[in-house]
Amino acid sequence: MKIFGIVAAVVLAIVLMVVGGAISARNWAVTTEARIEALHQERVSKLANYEIKVVTAAQVPEMYRDDLTKVVRASIEGRYGQDGAKAVFLAISESQINYDATIYKKIQDMIEIGRNDYMQSQTELTDVVGQYKAGLQTFPRVIFVSMMGYPKLNLSDYNAVQTDRVEQTFKTGKEEVIKLR
Repeated sequence: MKIFGIVAAVVLAIVLMVVGGAISARNWAVTTEARIEALHQERVSKLANYEIKVVTAAQVPEMYRDDLTKVVRASIEGRYGQDGAKAVFLAISESQINYDATIYKKIQDMIEIGRNDYMQSQTELTDVVGQYKAGLQTFPRVIFVSMMGYPKLNLSDYNAVQTDRVEQTFKTGKEEVIKLR
């Protein structure tokens, strides 16, 4: 009877450890996949927000140019009439209109800040996916998560976003100089 009690206690302890391990593994997988999806949505949101900001701000220089042209034209027509000044040396004595280029610096800063923010969210997602992939292979968790069908997510859907240019660079092993114009 004593031996039966000891054997039953050992079997019960093993069953509880297995059940506890399975519950723990499932909870870890569910929590990690939810975090991956949330980080992915954050990354999508940051990229969309960044693109909207830059596209909107990039319209401002054109508006500034158009408005500056109107101001200059109105100023000249107001002083000299519809046909402008006829004097050859008049331009020498006229003051030049100051073209404010700070708008380009603001757009440049907006691009840099947006890209850095997006890069941070992409890095965080990449780290969590990498940790999840590694965690899926750890023993004894691998037994439980594979029996439960994890990963449920297609983890390749959460790869880092890259450009065609970057992909080509890694294929060829050669990097080209970035040309701005």
